[in-house]
Amino acid sequence: MLQQGSIKKSWLKVLLISPIVAVSLAVSAGTINEPQKSADEKPFTASGRVGDKNTGEPIVGAAIKIVGSTKGTVSDKDGRFTLTVKRGDEVKVAYVGYESQSLPIRNYNEIGLHLEFDLVKDNVDEANKIYDAVEKMPEFPGGKEALRSYVASSINYPVEAEKAGIQGRVHTAFIVEKDGRVTGARAMTSVDPQLDAEAIRIIKNMPKWTPGMQDGKPVRVKYLVPVTFRLDGGDKAIPFSEDTEYYVDNKLVDASILKTIDPKTVDHIDVLKKEPGQKNKVLMFTKK
Repeated sequence: MLQQGSIKKSWLKVLLISPIVAVSLAVSAGTINEPQKSADEKPFTASGRVGDKNTGEPIVGAAIKIVGSTKGTVSDKDGRFTLTVKRGDEVKVAYVGYESQSLPIRNYNEIGLHLEFDLVKDNVDEANKIYDAVEKMPEFPGGKEALRSYVASSINYPVEAEKAGIQGRVHTAFIVEKDGRVTGARAMTSVDPQLDAEAIRIIKNMPKWTPGMQDGKPVRVKYLVPVTFRLDGGDKAIPFSEDTEYYVDNKLVDASILKTIDPKTVDHIDVLKKEPGQKNKVLMFTKK
């Protein structure tokens, strides 16, 4: 009888302890199975610019905000800004007297990601509307080959930038007016202030274009042209330092890899100046 009583007490202890063990296992399992953040959810810094679509002038003090959060910033005197974002965010820009614009961060290359916002004033006069695409796009005299030749032959490489080995591609935007004049030239992506200024000078000095046409009438059209600054000398033109990250076709590589690449296979090289707290970036793109 004493033995049977001892057995009953032992089972009672097990039953009392079991729920605690079960709870502990459940908590441990929950901790083990906690989902990890994917690479797409990791935040990174993007740069951008806010401008008046009609004039191309920068908008100072525009509010840039991530929808659904309190994170945001404002554009500076040049209309530029930086903002920490991640894939899935929606960036909204607003300014008094202009229609708001939103841009979702979906497919992106976080290396040098640039967000461009061209705001349109409320109740814009239809006659002065600027189109992004029309039935017949504007054309440089002689066509695309003549345009490439004009840009390449017009470059006066800034002396200080050449000494420093700075090179890269400045993406410019401008408006081809109804009479073919080029107005509102600006740098959409910045490589270096000297190269930016030279690219804008080249665009401003362009001859008149054949204007774009919509419904049989000439209209104002926004146009984009890249201006590439490339130095001779292979890897001597690339700034090698511990404060720089190096990419080949958007893949992070060791600096020594760049020295092994045949210059004949290189399409272009962009050198991106660093933002506060970040490293410089050298982006090499090979011919496809």
